[in-house]
Amino acid sequence: MHVAGEGRKVANKQASKGPIRWEHGRRWLFFWTYIRLPLGILIGFVDAAGLVVQSSIRPIEGIMILINAALLFLVLWGLARGRKWGWLLNWFIIASDVSLKPIEHCYTNPLLREEECATCVFFLVSFAILFWGIPNALYFWKRRHLFDHKRL
Repeated sequence: MHVAGEGRKVANKQASKGPIRWEHGRRWLFFWTYIRLPLGILIGFVDAAGLVVQSSIRPIEGIMILINAALLFLVLWGLARGRKWGWLLNWFIIASDVSLKPIEHCYTNPLLREEECATCVFFLVSFAILFWGIPNALYFWKRRHLFDHKRL
């Protein structure tokens, strides 16, 4: 039988013990932390390697890829250890997923004309917010008690 507040007691005990235990109801958190974030880092480096091979990488692109990889690694480390700062930085990842990625896709797609880009961005950002941003925001907001609020 589920008792109200029981999850918070378990989370508070876990926060003092270190990394989060992956129990039922936290599978998305496990996926996000140990699959999505490392794949994001790997895909960023593969994209960078492809640009280097094509000799079409600009310095700003290289810097942005490194910043993105560093941010993903910090979030991965913070979430895996159950730290509040990892949870807070994760909001930047969610915001990036629903805004920057659709914009990048629209403006780097050679099949789109320039006047079609604004419409493309509007629909992709709307779709990303509705089906990716809101569910992830709700999920992580409801599990904020899993992350240690004492130590930043």
